[in-house]
Amino acid sequence: MKKIAILGSTGSIGTQTLDVVRANGDLEVVGISAGSNITLLEQQIREFHPKFAAVGDEAKAAELRDRVKDLPVKIGSGMDGMIELATMPESEILVTAIVGMIGIRPTVAAMKAGKDIALANKETLVTAGHIIMPLAEECGVQILPVDSEHSAIFQCLHGENRKEIEKLLQAYEREVMLAQDHGYLQPNTTRTYLLHSRNFVKWCKNGFDPGGRNK
Repeated sequence: MKKIAILGSTGSIGTQTLDVVRANGDLEVVGISAGSNITLLEQQIREFHPKFAAVGDEAKAAELRDRVKDLPVKIGSGMDGMIELATMPESEILVTAIVGMIGIRPTVAAMKAGKDIALANKETLVTAGHIIMPLAEECGVQILPVDSEHSAIFQCLHGENRKEIEKLLQAYEREVMLAQDHGYLQPNTTRTYLLHSRNFVKWCKNGFDPGGRNK
């Protein structure tokens, strides 16, 4: 039985992780967390019976404690709660499914506690990859990408001789073409793309989810 903790169990990746748990009898959820959605978090606590749950918002955490006082679950809050969840002695793998740089400290704490990391929080590597990757090697833990495109590349590489691989390409052709059609990008040059990247990101957020069709 593999025991896991999930940072961000009420979000997209978190709920999909729980779907995997439902479909497999060899996984046990020992810890879960949410930013503020305690209604869904309470439902998850009652279904999966974790030993610990963390809430980002202290007021919401207090409310959740009252809601689940009939259950043997400890409720933590804030960054301290997330770090306690990440370092639970009972867990073997931490799924980091929260958004933003807030995931860095719990991830580092989990690695130092010997936990493998199932990583869906891209910001952790974008902003702190120079810390995370050497630390993973130092601690002897694995970084396992679980977000759609990154997991696909990881699975393609699994079992292959990496010395034979010259280049990896990840393309968003459809998204770039749509952005060009809407006037947010001019075609052909990297320089042009970089100059317009801020508008591209804004347009994606408002009108299209680049990764949504892959999830």
